[in-house]
Amino acid sequence: MSTPTRIQHGEIDERVPVSQGCELYNALKRRGVTTQMITNPRQHHPVREPRLILDLAQRNLAWMNRYVRGIFPPTGAGGSASRK
Repeated sequence: MSTPTRIQHGEIDERVPVSQGCELYNALKRRGVTTQMITNPRQHHPVREPRLILDLAQRNLAWMNRYVRGIFPPTGAGGSASRK
């Protein structure tokens, strides 16, 4: 597996223990795969808090823009997004 991977996990998820997300994250990092793990505080399997839902949506959009569309965020004041 070499695809950049985001792992999103609820801190108190009863369906999938957070330890499994950590194991996957560590295995991917050891293989040199670009990866990011986000643990959502106070959340079970689905994220329910509006503030956290918005945060995840923004993070997912940035991740997809970067690794799917090749668009990188602006750097510095007045910068513009560029295409890879």
